[in-house]
Amino acid sequence: MKKQLLIIPLLLISFSCSFSLKKDKEPNKNGLIKDTMFHEKITGTNLNHAVSESNNINLSEFRRYQTFDEFKMKGVGKPIHEPFVYVKTEKDKITVIVSDDTTNVMTYHLRDGLWFIHMDFDLWKKNQYRAKDSKDNCARSYDRICGNDSIVELEWDYEGNFTSATIIVKTPNECICSHSLNPSHYDRIDDPFKHLRHLTELFVKGDDSLKNILNKKLGSEKYILKETEDAYWYIGEKHNLCFKKNSLGFFGIQPGFDKFDRELSSQDYFP
Repeated sequence: MKKQLLIIPLLLISFSCSFSLKKDKEPNKNGLIKDTMFHEKITGTNLNHAVSESNNINLSEFRRYQTFDEFKMKGVGKPIHEPFVYVKTEKDKITVIVSDDTTNVMTYHLRDGLWFIHMDFDLWKKNQYRAKDSKDNCARSYDRICGNDSIVELEWDYEGNFTSATIIVKTPNECICSHSLNPSHYDRIDDPFKHLRHLTELFVKGDDSLKNILNKKLGSEKYILKETEDAYWYIGEKHNLCFKKNSLGFFGIQPGFDKFDRELSSQDYFP
């Protein structure tokens, strides 16, 4: 996939990340610095499927990095702050584990030259409806293709009898999002990877190829990515989205829009 300065806004799903803004640094028993400005407790619902400790994952087979770059599909940086990541790269599989919760594993599989991952979150809430003013995320799943300077995501939201889908395309500088798709079309898709691969092929053809299709059939929103010392901002034509940083950087706010800060974003403010 070619480099493109294109991004597709992600669905507006809410999740308030809690962070301590203190800048105290204290070395731990591993000699790593816990930077409380960026320290976030990552829970079992923040990553991929939970993995039982009985799986006996041998972390000595992994390399440690500060974060994982899904645009380049590789670990980045010497681990200085917590959390950091463990990465194991194999011929057709990359495994990533965040240090705060080693029972949760993200596994990317190489298919037809593309890195693919499926992720489930809070599926136990699948048949529940949220209160109108709820700040919680609903049950959701992601099918994602990552690498070559882009991330293409198909997000499913489940709430009671209602299912909605969103296409999200991200690059290091921008994002384009088309949400509230009619899910009936996707009921016939046996392999989400094939659908994402088609979207990826359109993306490779150029900025207008995919964008025009999304605008014509679905309607889309475009955001420009800006970074400050303590947050990432998606700056849109109608509103802005704020994501507080942790020590994992951009990887720490994935996937989709799961972790945007409702309160800061609602102020429509960019420092």
